[in-house]
Order: sequence, then C-alpha cells, then structure tokens
Amino acid sequence: MDKRPCAVLISGQVAWRTSLERALKEQGIDTIGVDSKEKALELPFRHKVAALIFDLTVQHGSLKGACRFLRDAAVFKTVPLIIFIREQQLVELDSAFAIDDFIIQRENFQEAVARIKQVFRRGLYSKNREALTIKDLVVDLENYEASIQGVPIYLTFKEFELLKFLLLNRGRVFSRDELLDKVWGYDNYVGTRTVDIHIQRLRNKLGSAVGDMIVTVRNVGYKFATE
Repeated sequence: MDKRPCAVLISGQVAWRTSLERALKEQGIDTIGVDSKEKALELPFRHKVAALIFDLTVQHGSLKGACRFLRDAAVFKTVPLIIFIREQQLVELDSAFAIDDFIIQRENFQEAVARIKQVFRRGLYSKNREALTIKDLVVDLENYEASIQGVPIYLTFKEFELLKFLLLNRGRVFSRDELLDKVWGYDNYVGTRTVDIHIQRLRNKLGSAVGDMIVTVRNVGYKFATE
C-alpha cells in the first residue's frame, strides 16, 4: 500500500480532471483521477486517501445522493469531501450535506488548489491533546471527535474546524470574511453562503441547548456565546 497521502479526483470530464490533477501535483499534492464514484471506492485499499474531490457540475441526479454514496462508505467516513458545483445547484445545498467545502468557479484552479491544500495542512495530522467542554458538549481536539452527553456526533472536517475555532475564541464576534480566512484559509471565495451553511449544520447537529450558543450578530457575523 502506498502510504503517501493523496487526493482522489472524481470527474467524468477527462480534460478538466487532467488539468486539475496537474495543478495539484505542481503544488506537491499527489492526485489520483477516476471517472466515477464507484471506482473511487477501490482506492483506499491501495492508497492513503486524504481528500475526496468530486466534480458534480454535470450531475443529473440528486447531489445529496451522490455525496451520501461516498460518505456512507466505511473507507471514506472520515475523509474530507470537497465538491464542485454550478451556481444554479446552490439551492440544493442544505445542512444535511455531509461535505467539507464546495467550489463554484470550476475553472479557477488557483482557488481550487488553495482550498484543497488546506485539507492537507490542517488538523488531519495535527496533535493537540486538549479537550474542550461546554455544557454537555465535549470536543476532543486530538482525535477530532465530538459528543453530547457521551453520544458521538458526526461532524465533517470543516464543521469540526469551525466549531473548534469558535470555541477557542468564545465571546468574540467574527465576520464571515474573517471565518473564511481563519477556518478555510483563503481570501478568494464565491459568496458568504459557505459560512452560513456550515453554521446552520453545526446548530442542527449540536441541538438547541448547545447549538443556540452559536449566535448571529446582526450585520456583523457569528460568535460562540460565553454563557
């Protein structure tokens, strides 16, 4: 088995996929391209998959169903998932999507590479032995796990990163732009719905007792309340 972390790029558009693979490899990210999600399932047995990149711009069926297919696979349970979609597909995104990021500007490889690189740089390989406890919520920063009253809750990589950042900065208000910069790690993005969608997901998954502590500060942004 090849133990080097790699990204799996799923797209039926061969020319586009090859171009993005080349751009990622130029940045030191090993990439394996396949033309279907079914073929992607075979790769974790031979490679160390650190990220899934799924082109859904030509998807004819349900976006949620396509994403769920990968997320429900045991080999991909904890692997960050980034999807490419068209602007018209934004209306299909909601808190039930188990994705870590989405990209609209399909031809903007500079932005895509910047986002994907964050997955490799961040907490997948970091070690932090602290745990944060807020009410019934326990967040294990080392193992990237969270639970409420001892019951594990599933958070995607970006949801966990966002929750961790807000918890470590409790009481401070951050604009959407600041959260994009601090959590996603880039300045070039399409709209601020990325943050809004992830906040909505967190609130839903944490339940009202804890989720309501993520407060919307009108005309400013979000904060995690101190009380």
